[in-house]
Amino acid sequence: MIEGNENVLLETVRKYGFSYYHVVKVISRIVHSIFMCFCYNI
Repeated sequence: MIEGNENVLLETVRKYGFSYYHVVKVISRIVHSIFMCFCYNI
C-alpha cells in the first residue's frame, strides 16, 4: 500500500509539475508580449 501511495503521489507531482511549467511558460510569454507593446508605445 505504501508503494502504491508513493506511485500515486509521484504521478500527481508529475502532472502538477508539468502544468506548473506550462502555466509559467504561458505567463512569461504574455508578460513578454505586454512588455514589448509597452516599449513600442513609448
